[in-house]
Amino acid sequence: MSFCDKCTSDTVCKICQTDKVLRLDNKTCADDCLVGNYKDNGYCKTCVSAIDNCKECSNSIYCTKCDGIYKLDLEKKKCIDPCPEG
Repeated sequence: MSFCDKCTSDTVCKICQTDKVLRLDNKTCADDCLVGNYKDNGYCKTCVSAIDNCKECSNSIYCTKCDGIYKLDLEKKKCIDPCPEG
């Protein structure tokens, strides 16, 4: 398996080489994460799992594009409801 340091099988990587990231969707190593994911200690993690309603992010704190009807609060880098209750 390309760029894999430790595998659990012929098609599943557990740990990638130092300069690569592990894509959790297919357990393979790559140069970078897919859109909608961010790098975190050698792993690709989904933006929406770290930031509510976030479609694209630069890390686990800063969202760059929101999902659906949500709008990006440019100051806080979080997704907000465009029509909050009240």
